[in-house]
Amino acid sequence: MNLPLLEIESVKVHFARRSSCIRAVDGVDLSLAEGEVLGLVGESGCGKTTLARAVMRLTPLTAGRIRFEGKDLASLTRRAMNRFRPRLQMIFQDPYSSLNPRMTVYDTLAEPLRVHGRMVRREVVGRVAQLMEQVGLARRFARKYPHEFSGGQRQRIAIARALALEPRLVIADEPVSALDVSVQAQILNLLTDLIRAHGLALILVSHDLAVVRHLSHRVAVMHMGRIVEMGTTATLFDEPRHPYTRTLLEATPVLDPMRARANLLRNT
Repeated sequence: MNLPLLEIESVKVHFARRSSCIRAVDGVDLSLAEGEVLGLVGESGCGKTTLARAVMRLTPLTAGRIRFEGKDLASLTRRAMNRFRPRLQMIFQDPYSSLNPRMTVYDTLAEPLRVHGRMVRREVVGRVAQLMEQVGLARRFARKYPHEFSGGQRQRIAIARALALEPRLVIADEPVSALDVSVQAQILNLLTDLIRAHGLALILVSHDLAVVRHLSHRVAVMHMGRIVEMGTTATLFDEPRHPYTRTLLEATPVLDPMRARANLLRNT
């Protein structure tokens, strides 16, 4: 039997605030198979972004264990984690702040290839062109800077950067929430195509139930730092069991708007 690609066991992330303790993540267990898309949903402040950052080792754990490819990430030295990091990448929420304004598209995409020393210059040039093509950006844009692009185009650049080192797992933290609805559809279709083409595993962090329903195989509902319900996408949306899950679904116009979004996604 194949081991899960990612295993999250009893993970806690607590923050001390003066005389109190904020339990941002308070005992989470999750697993993710290779090539699987897991939607992580919940209201703002529920802990889903903190959990995502903990997986990336951008936020330290208070307790618990995170294993990726069978290795305990918390036990890795900085040097070992740097060697490991190409297989584990993140797409951030805001395409306006996640890109260095002083770097061209070419430099943004070439940087991870240079840092990890995988290619000579000629190979880097070819790989950058390939990445731009994969995310639907013309090669002539390679020497432009982030301020010269729309929000959707910037997010395409961020996606290309995340794919540069051919990761096995990508974490996308609200990847379309800062974009117009029509642009959201284009980016979601792009992610769908890339997941299929590369066999990527994806954790999709989102408060948008339509987005999660469109992309995910399974959904985990997070509330006050805990996973309160998890199941296949169809089961969770059609037969929610936990009161909080039902509240989320009832508070969100998930019928006609979701159908309209789905049509938009199919036709874009």
